[in-house]
Amino acid sequence: MDKIAHKIVHYLLKYGTISHSDLIVYQYGIHIGLELILCVLFCLLFSVPLGMFWESTLFFVIFFLLRSYVGGIHLPCYYQCFILSVTIHFSILLLTKFCGINSTSITLVGIFIFNLLLAFLKPVENNNREVNEEEKKQFDKIKRKHITYIQLLAIIMFIFNLKRFLILVFYTLLIIILSMILGNVVNKKKNKEK
Repeated sequence: MDKIAHKIVHYLLKYGTISHSDLIVYQYGIHIGLELILCVLFCLLFSVPLGMFWESTLFFVIFFLLRSYVGGIHLPCYYQCFILSVTIHFSILLLTKFCGINSTSITLVGIFIFNLLLAFLKPVENNNREVNEEEKKQFDKIKRKHITYIQLLAIIMFIFNLKRFLILVFYTLLIIILSMILGNVVNKKKNKEK
């Protein structure tokens, strides 16, 4: 990934799209972007044989709507993150397909409870990026808006009896909350070691 990002950045530099002083920032951003794209494409591609492409897409929409604003666990290297992400993604798809909740009403109530938890839980601090109080307030507003959208989407799914999608939303929110809890545990452990 690093070599590809390096080539792209030097291509952009050669044609004057970016300045030399921003080279490292762009290379890092492109590197991270390529890793993310690879993971998402891998998951989407392998969701097709399960007959769950749209469920997979919905998972990523919900996950990305919230993850940037609530945080979660961060692993030290890309390969660990890739393996964990793919494992979680396919576990959620398999749970959705084979271990659904029988009652859509219970699923909708569970989604509502998870959304309430997400609304009031503080985001996981990332040691790599300090966030000031004004940014925290702005992120909280965006987070709450996204939670509202997800809850409205769940209500629509309930009305139209889209049980499988409703169950996927339930499991996705659950994994986001678990990731937040694990992220806080890991951060506390790291802070104790300092």
